[in-house]
Amino acid sequence: MSTYLDETIPVDDRIEVPLRIVKRIGNHYERLEGGCIVSRYAPNKNGYRSVQFWSGGRKVQVLVHRLAYACLYGPIPSGMTVDHLCFTPGCFNQDHLRLLTPSENSRNRRPKAS
Repeated sequence: MSTYLDETIPVDDRIEVPLRIVKRIGNHYERLEGGCIVSRYAPNKNGYRSVQFWSGGRKVQVLVHRLAYACLYGPIPSGMTVDHLCFTPGCFNQDHLRLLTPSENSRNRRPKAS
């Protein structure tokens, strides 16, 4: 028997995430000063948070901020990245996310402290 939790959200042209995974992320986050919403999942070495699940017999990993963007705005177009306006890699507050090309994203770095 299929339920709405078995429906999927397309993140990009390769990955679709079941709604049950989206719901799981919604139960594991904290709000920080400045409006950031950060997943409680362990960060990778660059501070990004991801969620893993099994699909078609293979393990799939998706970055939480990319999933959050796709949930609100639709699939991420090929060749685009999701940038953090807040410079907080673990943040998935949709107001802090925007699409950029990889070259635009590489130029958009946190300002160095003087």
